[in-house]
This record gives sequence, structure tokens and C-alpha cells, in this order.
Amino acid sequence: HLHRDIVVSALEHGRHVFCEKPIAHTIEDADAMIAAARRRPELTLAIGHTLRFHPDFVAARNAVAAGQVGTPIQLSARWNTGDHEGRVISGRTTVPLEMSIHDIDILRWIAGEIRTVSAVASTIAPCGPGPDAVAGTLEFESGAVAALEHNWIMPFASGMHSDHRLAVFGDAGTVYVVGND
Repeated sequence: HLHRDIVVSALEHGRHVFCEKPIAHTIEDADAMIAAARRRPELTLAIGHTLRFHPDFVAARNAVAAGQVGTPIQLSARWNTGDHEGRVISGRTTVPLEMSIHDIDILRWIAGEIRTVSAVASTIAPCGPGPDAVAGTLEFESGAVAALEHNWIMPFASGMHSDHRLAVFGDAGTVYVVGND
């Protein structure tokens, strides 16, 4: 909720800005920050969508851009992480703002603009005030669709600390990114 004033001020003072995600908690704040960046086109306003720099996700995007999967038709993204993380940050942020936003950014980077979003959250909250798990669907302007599932409820004692996957299914091929601990 503090990003707007700091980002706008930095841009007005001629500074490049790296802003942690999410860009803002309201559309009005996000729009004000974007407008400030547009007034200073020589400056960069970058949002902390770190997966765009991960070599596996870059390779997936490049494969799609090169036509290796053909036209993307169905995509999926899953990121499940340990309950230890959920217990630490639940109540200060949400699964969508902490985790889903990264995969939504990657999916947009690969498949284009989103037309519609639908999501549901679990009402069971073992790690905090919740929600601790969400599932959603995206429909892209291109007609492609995506499924999302994200949580921070995996028992740490299981020894598996993360289950992060991305899949893109096209009419000519498929690309996967699998990042498990």
C-alpha cells in the first residue's frame, strides 16, 4: 500500500525504479505509477516478476515464440510450497499476491493478454487467516485457456518444499518447466 508515493516520487526525481510485486493494492495506485513512468520514458519502472529472468522460463517462452509448440491452446501453472512459509506470511499477504501473480505474469508473457479470470479460494486455513490455497482459470484474448493452482500448505515434514510447474500445450508441441525441491 506504500508503493505509489515512493515510486511516483522516485520517477519524478529522475530515478529508475524496481518495485516489488504486486505493483499496488488498488487500480488507482497502479494507474498513477504507470502514468508517472510514461511521463518519463527515459526511465524504467520494473515490477519484481523474477520468473521472467529464470533460464527455464525464458527457454519456455522462447520455444513458444519460435513456433516450436505452434499456437498455445491450453496452459497450466502450479506452485505449491511448504506450510512453513504459509505460517510465516499468511495474514500479511495472500497466496495470489505472493505466488499466483508470478505465474500469471509468465502466462501473459507467453500467451498474451488475459480476457477473463475466475478463481476460488479454499475456506480451510491451516496456516493462518487464509486463504491458504487457490485455484483459478484464465481465458486469453487469443482463445487459449490456463489453469492455476497455488498453495502454501505442503507439510514441511514431507521433505518436498516446493512443487512449481508450468506447461504449455500447443497444436504442434508442448513445453514444460518443472522446478521441485
